Amino acid sequence: DANGVAFKSLIKLLKVALLIRKNLSKSSFSLFNCIRADHLTECVDSAIAEEHTMPTSISEQRVSDNWIYSIMSYGIASIEGYTGDPSSLRIPEYIDGYPVGQIADEAFANQTRLTSITIPASATEFDIYAFSGCSSLETVQLPATATTIGESAFVNCTALESVTLSENLTAIAEYTFVDCENL
Repeated sequence: DANGVAFKSLIKLLKVALLIRKNLSKSSFSLFNCIRADHLTECVDSAIAEEHTMPTSISEQRVSDNWIYSIMSYGIASIEGYTGDPSSLRIPEYIDGYPVGQIADEAFANQTRLTSITIPASATEFDIYAFSGCSSLETVQLPATATTIGESAFVNCTALESVTLSENLTAIAEYTFVDCENL
């Protein structure tokens, strides 16, 4: 009956919430979208499946040409930072033979000297606070392959005047452009 289905959906939703609490991941975007879904059961099942297949880092942090990165379980590099002059950056499409597919949590947070960044087409995910506090960052052009922008990814980028978004975006999290006064 309808009450039984709703109860099962609630149990699944709680399981997903516990998984997300342990490891905030892209499934949180799917879960948040479930709140507005007409078919909650199918949506929650999808979020659970996504969480169980969620890639994890399989390497310790590595450094190559000033780029700090790790390799994810599905064979992509996740950029975690930069050790050189951060005023103008061009993220490589490959690092040590691995395609760059993700900009990790807080990878460039508070890099106040960063004015411009070029992001390769291989990058599809921009995690939470990825560029937060980059108060000199003026323009961002996301590659056409970009699919997700994490919570507060560009918060407090006060000089940001222009952002080109990908038509392939499936999730833009809350607070992404908060306090971007010039947008």
